[in-house]
Amino acid sequence: SKHFSMKAIMLIIPVLNKIEAKETLKNDDFYNLSLATFFSGNSISMTETALCHSMSYPITIKYKLSHGLSVGFLLPAVMDFNKTKFNSEFAPILSSFEFSHIDDFIILLASLFKNCGGLELVLNKIDTFENLIKLTPYMDNPSRSKNNIRSVTQSDIKNIISNSQKLYNNV
Repeated sequence: SKHFSMKAIMLIIPVLNKIEAKETLKNDDFYNLSLATFFSGNSISMTETALCHSMSYPITIKYKLSHGLSVGFLLPAVMDFNKTKFNSEFAPILSSFEFSHIDDFIILLASLFKNCGGLELVLNKIDTFENLIKLTPYMDNPSRSKNNIRSVTQSDIKNIISNSQKLYNNV
């Protein structure tokens, strides 16, 4: 599963960088996005989803926001929450982007999501981050959040949402 996840990340980030830079995507870019989707799907089929998905379901339902946007929106803050559990297996991704620390990768993800227009799409639906905090009781889906690499409480989920706002304000 980790192998498939790493391959997907390595394929998708360069394409997102092109989108952010407003470059025209080529056939190879679309191929890489498709391949990344394939690898991600394989990874998820082996491990199931975890905290990002658990937290995203109420957002998707309440605000009729696409599941992918909800997950992408939450990903940087959930990664930040989990970063103490990342180990050397994540090092190849960091080094391939010439990052020395996971925080640099988290900032990259938040920046890409914001600069590619994802944050604007989310904020147009939810209005404020405080609206998301009201959904906290519904964001801990035990069948999903139990798969997270770190245990999570409702207080943690509130902190993740608050941290999400800080991350996006700082990029």
